[in-house]
Amino acid sequence: MVITKEQHQFDSHASSYQKRKLGVALTQEGHFGPALTALYIGISGTFGDNDEATVALAIHDSVYLVDFAVEQVILNDAMRPGDDLVAEKILSEITKYEHENFVKFVGAGLSTMMKYMSPSLCSRLWLELDIVPIVMRPESDNTTKNLWDVKLVDEQADSMARKCIMRFGPSMAPLLQVGHRGIVQTDSAFRAHLLTMADYKTTCGTATWEAILTYAGTLRDKGTKIAFFSSTPQGGGVALMRHALVRFSRVLGVDLTCS
Repeated sequence: MVITKEQHQFDSHASSYQKRKLGVALTQEGHFGPALTALYIGISGTFGDNDEATVALAIHDSVYLVDFAVEQVILNDAMRPGDDLVAEKILSEITKYEHENFVKFVGAGLSTMMKYMSPSLCSRLWLELDIVPIVMRPESDNTTKNLWDVKLVDEQADSMARKCIMRFGPSMAPLLQVGHRGIVQTDSAFRAHLLTMADYKTTCGTATWEAILTYAGTLRDKGTKIAFFSSTPQGGGVALMRHALVRFSRVLGVDLTCS
């Protein structure tokens, strides 16, 4: 169970007219009928004393700060191993806000501290809410210091939201990054952390997974480097598969690049 002491709740709400209009469209045309407002969210947090986590959420459109919330989450001593109560609280708040205000979050900017605090948050944002999580290092970030020594947690969340917006293009897809010597840096220069090793493991049987780990271990031990050369860095089916393979290889620790 999560015990929370709310410091600041979301204030903005959709108008009654907009809710009624979108509600009618939802009833008549289904979930693909209403046009939802696209937003971005910044997430930041820090651990305090007595196993207390302070989490801030800052909501932006493409220009302005729309709303924000700051809450304290008390981590229960009775929590089971593997439980991620911080992620549970954040996903609950995001889902509630989307449903109440008829919006869709496109991307989420997270600080490196937030990824450490909640290991499952990134993959759950992607798998459960279809939100692209972008992990970024704040200015003057030092993981040996408390986040309060750098910025207030709500200011940090606002900064993460603004930086996240810059990672998306007009089509609301992450911008492609091409680095030195034409190396394609997939997933917004590898800042989008979509899946974990545990997520990949659930997609195949035990024998297949063990074979993958064996081959990946052999490549790592031998220091093998793999490179793919494509005529285009994005767009076609081959390039699309290459991005997915590069993403999977980075999780396995295999040195695989695409040009």
